[in-house]
Amino acid sequence: STAMPNCIAHYYNGSAMAISATAPTTSKDTIQLVVNSSIKFRASVKYVYYVMYFDAVAAVYDVSADDGSNVSLLIVNTDYGYRAELVGNGGTKNYAETDEKPWSEYIGEITEIYIHGGVNSIGDYMFAATEAARKLVFEDSEGITHIGGRAFYKSGFFGEINLPSLDDATLSSAFEGCVNMQSITVPDTVTAVADNAFIGCLHLKQVSGLSNVASVGSC
Repeated sequence: STAMPNCIAHYYNGSAMAISATAPTTSKDTIQLVVNSSIKFRASVKYVYYVMYFDAVAAVYDVSADDGSNVSLLIVNTDYGYRAELVGNGGTKNYAETDEKPWSEYIGEITEIYIHGGVNSIGDYMFAATEAARKLVFEDSEGITHIGGRAFYKSGFFGEINLPSLDDATLSSAFEGCVNMQSITVPDTVTAVADNAFIGCLHLKQVSGLSNVASVGSC
């Protein structure tokens, strides 16, 4: 492939964010974000459009699980807060409720969460306490295989949530405490609903897709 020249796209916290890439020749070609010689973000060329708005990126964090995954969390400025985007390949690490996440300063102002294709697993407590978040988007509804416990605990999603086709047979407490969620559709791969799956979901009116569910815990 033909190398493209590096360019400076944005500065944050005094660090130059340089983008380097190769011209697309195969599905494995990548574009990557480098901060002070350290790779902070890498994705397939299908995400090349990120070059167009890297100046909106407030911060980038490595949230990769310890299994060879390569997943980054982008915090993107919008006109109404921040959008949290998971990009890369594989899954995110698990967090505990008491963990101080590196992006804690943004949590209260995240209004959208976007899970890009290539990300297949979301760890425990990944987006917990994102109470200002109103929108959750899965780019590849067939690609998500696992959503961890309390992954979206007390998130502010409003309206309907359509879950992707999970490998998990049991629907965990991923959406516990989502007060504004009004309906949720679960995939037909789910055969059981765990205890506390919908505790605190005060405005939940409908749960669809339960045709294969044989066991429901204390919800």
